Amino acid sequence: MEDWHERWSASEKGLATFSIFPSVWERLKLDFVLTHDLVQFLSGHGNFKAKLYELGLVDDPHCDDCLVPHTMAHVLYDCVRIEDLREILKWKLSLLGHDFDLAVIKAADSDAKALLSEFARKVMRRLSVGNRARGERLAAAPLQPYFGPETV
Repeated sequence: MEDWHERWSASEKGLATFSIFPSVWERLKLDFVLTHDLVQFLSGHGNFKAKLYELGLVDDPHCDDCLVPHTMAHVLYDCVRIEDLREILKWKLSLLGHDFDLAVIKAADSDAKALLSEFARKVMRRLSVGNRARGERLAAAPLQPYFGPETV
């Protein structure tokens, strides 16, 4: 576990996720399941054009609507395409007494965590449909098997 934490802390990758979970132990203490969509969203590895551009799957990393890099942070806080979903999430979180922030994932309130998971699912679906509608190539190169963290 210590080796995993050291690699996690020293890595330049996963900075979006690191900002939410700065330590392996902190993540393991959280009492909820990270869904596929939530992991895609929090890691920034979902259908975000900036990530797809890094992978050579789209020709432009910018949001079609906002003309700024299409990243998880942009979608969460600013993107006009997701504004309706974001406003619903803000309203529902406020009813539970939470601010609109990724720190909600650390809240003890399972309802708040469920709202964030629901938001991530809806965002990932909308982005997926939007990318296909624009005709962008989302088919990745053949998947490489993942065997876990590299061993030293």
